[in-house]
Amino acid sequence: MFRFTIRELLLLTIIAALSVGWWLERNELKSREAELAFMRADPIRVFNGETERLREQLNKQEPLAVYLGTTLRKNIVSQSPWDYAILARQNLQRDADTAGYVIALGRDGRLMLEPKWLGSIPVSRKPSPKNET
Repeated sequence: MFRFTIRELLLLTIIAALSVGWWLERNELKSREAELAFMRADPIRVFNGETERLREQLNKQEPLAVYLGTTLRKNIVSQSPWDYAILARQNLQRDADTAGYVIALGRDGRLMLEPKWLGSIPVSRKPSPKNET
């Protein structure tokens, strides 16, 4: 039968771990390259898709703050696709702002909605000052 020393098993484990790590990183790199190629092919579609995804996420969440004023929106009249996309993103940012959220970059590189913070207390949860007389 085979007899292996601890040193040989440790070396085999290190080689296997490095191989698996390299393979996982290589696959992640290939998928990221494919995603970037898709983004380069049709950036307006990707931009609009992200805006719609964030809009759906904002609609699913309850507002952290209530805005009682009116929101002015521009009418879209024969604009380029980029102008339309930028205007849609600006409207989304305005709506998120009035609901108490901010659009931020997540750890995975995608945009996401996060609550606004003042110091260490969320805006909507900030206690009102107590009147001590």
